[in-house]
Amino acid sequence: MIIETEDESLWELCKSRQLFEMAQDINELMRIGRLHYKRLSGDLKEYESVRCNGRWRLVFKSYADQGQTKITNVKLIKLSDHYEDL
Repeated sequence: MIIETEDESLWELCKSRQLFEMAQDINELMRIGRLHYKRLSGDLKEYESVRCNGRWRLVFKSYADQGQTKITNVKLIKLSDHYEDL
C-alpha cells in the first residue's frame, strides 16, 4: 500500500504502523481486527480510521490509483484522541 502524509510525525507515532504497512490494499487492512478499521460518518464520511492504541486513532482517506479497482493508496490526515469529536 502507498502511504502519504504531510506530517511524518503522524506515522512515527502510530503503534500499528507495521500492520498498516503489511496490508496490500484497504480490504486487507479491514480484516486486521485489532486495528478496529472504521469508516467515519456525518461530516467526516469521506474519511476512515484505525486504532493506534486504546485511546488514539489514525484518521486517513483511502483511494485507488487511476485505472485501478483496488484501493491501494492512503493519505494520513491526523492522529486523534478516540474520545474527542473530530
